[in-house]
Amino acid sequence: MARGRVLLAVAVAALLGGCGDGHDFTASEFVDRVNAEGLKMVLGDPLPSGASAKEVVAVTLPPLPGEPAPPPGSEGGAGGSGSLYVYGDSGGAADQLDACRQAAGPLCFQASNIVVVLSEDSSQIEVRRLAVAIQKLAQG
Repeated sequence: MARGRVLLAVAVAALLGGCGDGHDFTASEFVDRVNAEGLKMVLGDPLPSGASAKEVVAVTLPPLPGEPAPPPGSEGGAGGSGSLYVYGDSGGAADQLDACRQAAGPLCFQASNIVVVLSEDSSQIEVRRLAVAIQKLAQG
């Protein structure tokens, strides 16, 4: 199984529940919350949104200072990048997550009405850090 598919399976299995408090986020609220959990996510430019997403924004996960470089010849580089989708409710986000799961390539995460799709070349460190931050939101 390709690296992206393995991480996708782990991410989806760990995060299907989304955030436990039922709170719907704006893009900036979500970024503030995951950053408060130790992640460094930066909102970028707006992207064209699909028919059901209220908003789609580019995101980056810059590597933290002192983060080790990936081993030579490994997939991905330092940091990560992707898209953050904002939906009117968790149902729309769940539909996006299902579509992402069917694609079996991107790395997908859901928290309430938010779906984050990271590119396959994102650092495994940043993928894990995002997963942990969303799990903490779900528990909090």
